[in-house]
Amino acid sequence: MVGNAAQVFDSLEKNRLLGAADLENARKRWNKPERPHLDSSHHCVKWLVTNHFISPFQGEQILEGKSESLRIEDFVVRERVVDGPFVGSFIGLDSLNRQVILEYGKEPEGASGAKSAGLANLQKAVAQLERVKNNHIQRPVGCGIHQGRPYIAWQWWDGCTLGTAMARRGKVESHKACKIFATVLAAAQSLHEAGLPMGQMDLDSIFLAIESGKGEGRVVKVLKAGIGPDWGGGQVQGAMPSHPEEVYGIGKAMYRAVTGSAFPEGGKKRNPVASVVPDVPEHIADFLGQLTDPDPGIRFSDAKVAGKALRILIATEEGDSGQAQDQDPLTEVKSVSQSKPVRQDYEEENEGEDWFSAKINTLLEKAGISPRELIFLSAGALATVILLLLGLWLVGDIMPLIALGLGAMGGYYLNAWLAKRTQAE
Repeated sequence: MVGNAAQVFDSLEKNRLLGAADLENARKRWNKPERPHLDSSHHCVKWLVTNHFISPFQGEQILEGKSESLRIEDFVVRERVVDGPFVGSFIGLDSLNRQVILEYGKEPEGASGAKSAGLANLQKAVAQLERVKNNHIQRPVGCGIHQGRPYIAWQWWDGCTLGTAMARRGKVESHKACKIFATVLAAAQSLHEAGLPMGQMDLDSIFLAIESGKGEGRVVKVLKAGIGPDWGGGQVQGAMPSHPEEVYGIGKAMYRAVTGSAFPEGGKKRNPVASVVPDVPEHIADFLGQLTDPDPGIRFSDAKVAGKALRILIATEEGDSGQAQDQDPLTEVKSVSQSKPVRQDYEEENEGEDWFSAKINTLLEKAGISPRELIFLSAGALATVILLLLGLWLVGDIMPLIALGLGAMGGYYLNAWLAKRTQAE
């Protein structure tokens, strides 16, 4: 536990949770003689959170005396991931303030020699994955041992998994699913040619990332590929499926995306795509049927063959329609951040009203209304009152004006608010 505000700033400095300039700025702004509760650690942490110097999660850890856990080698921990494929991991920042995912592996067992061998194997696997030339594969940006446990730092972006997107909007249109899974098959081909496994494949293994400079479109990223689930403890890749089995797994995920139905397991007979979704074009249904056929002799032999067949199918479909389909298959998929984005800009404090302002802003965010819109709404309401009073003075009866004015204004703002909420979802 930290006892006072000075210890809070000491922990920030000791664990390098803020840059030198930001730390000096925070200290200077906090240490004003007239500030109430100047020595209070709780008030200091609340102020740092309100002004976006630290995250709420960091504030909790600092007050509990666990600030050392917020520094993992060259990475600063910002938030804990509470859902999705990286649940239990952490969102952090690297030395260049880029978002990363910090994932811990299983703690190595045995003597220090075995732990060193485990780290060496992990470093070797990470180095192999870094050499794979495919921008649609999530890349590791570091690895090591922290507090006795191995970890990997992965690239991270704003966006959502394909599974999350489908939970919000239902199954994926067949031509968009083709483009998504053509990218996934190309990633699998790159991994297999490098001698690396694809790893677990499901709808939450496919991430629809928002990259800077890419506009509103989404970029397909395959998560946690190239390194098996049992990394750490001397074993990195573990027992992984064969390449044909991994292609079959991709087919199951594509079946789920196109039909919106789970792929039958345990030897159960699958329903043909055309019977589940009749409007799927015949050539797409045939391709998906071959990709998921229970007979390995009928299925595609590897990712390269399946990917080439799918790219030909996409080109044929676009040629038949006379024009290319959407250049980006994910334009309509909305972003759902796995964690609250890290804000790099600092809010200027409002002396004595930090937490009140923060509460108001939280309520406005939940209602989908910005502070600027609230000002305009208030101004509009005031103008309406003035017009009604003017009508009362000129006409003597304001009931028709009330009905007309409130009806028009209420309908307009309700429509605008619903449109904004729909877009946000």
